[in-house]
Amino acid sequence: MSRIISYQLYPSGYQSPLYDTVRTGSNPDELVVKAYKELRVSMSSHVNTWEYRRKIINRGLDLFGYLRDWLEAQEKNERVTKHMRAFIEDTLTFITTGRRPMALESRWECILQEKRSTGEKRTSNQHKTKLSQALSVPYEDYMWHWLSHPNGFTDMVCTLNVIFGMADGDA
Repeated sequence: MSRIISYQLYPSGYQSPLYDTVRTGSNPDELVVKAYKELRVSMSSHVNTWEYRRKIINRGLDLFGYLRDWLEAQEKNERVTKHMRAFIEDTLTFITTGRRPMALESRWECILQEKRSTGEKRTSNQHKTKLSQALSVPYEDYMWHWLSHPNGFTDMVCTLNVIFGMADGDA
């Protein structure tokens, strides 16, 4: 069984657990950025093929690792701001219900504004609900639930871009 040895920081400020000696780098994930751009500008049929989607889904699963560990890493992450945490909470709500309390693009703008205006003011870790307890579907099935909703794939790609892709720009 793999064990967490440290954490890897992404340009967005989110961090991911590192297992054993596996390190993917701290740069934006190239496949995520490419998928996001293709999804936004391309209405070609290749973005709707199973081969294409499977590659992106697998990358998402790899980047999050075991989701509970990833969520716990954010609880410990001093770089997570109020709106970065709210973005995670919104994502967990989408995975469960298919709806976000705040539109993804709006939340991204809040994150960017928060970073500009407060110099990435950190949030306290004094929340009533831990992120790892906020998901109401089995952790093993979170990706299936995410993708089963209308626009679930698009939401996942945009979420991956915010967390593991571009730190600035569009969501």
